[in-house]
Amino acid sequence: CIPGAWALFLAGDLPGYHAAIRAAAEAAEGRVALAQASMAPAARGIHPPPLTIPGTALLAALRAIREAR
Repeated sequence: CIPGAWALFLAGDLPGYHAAIRAAAEAAEGRVALAQASMAPAARGIHPPPLTIPGTALLAALRAIREAR
């Protein structure tokens, strides 16, 4: 939970929303997972790169296609 981030999203302040997420991720210890698709743009510039729902879903789809062959 990132205090204030959802209010920024609801207000339509996506740059502020993503900045709040990025700041929290950078302050966190260990690897971060961004659980909402709306958070994925915040992943740019975070090191190590966080896991994101779109990225994880794409990897799972590619793995399933590879295994189906």
